[in-house]
Amino acid sequence: MLCELGQYWSASIATGIILCANILLREAAQRINAQPYQQALDLE
Repeated sequence: MLCELGQYWSASIATGIILCANILLREAAQRINAQPYQQALDLE
């Protein structure tokens, strides 16, 4: 949509931000998934 309005610079920056966020969140999710699963304790 930004490219249609002639705002190529803004579109490039927005694309870069989205790609960086995707890469960082993917790495965070992989680290969380790599942690050993701990079962919840029943406190009854």
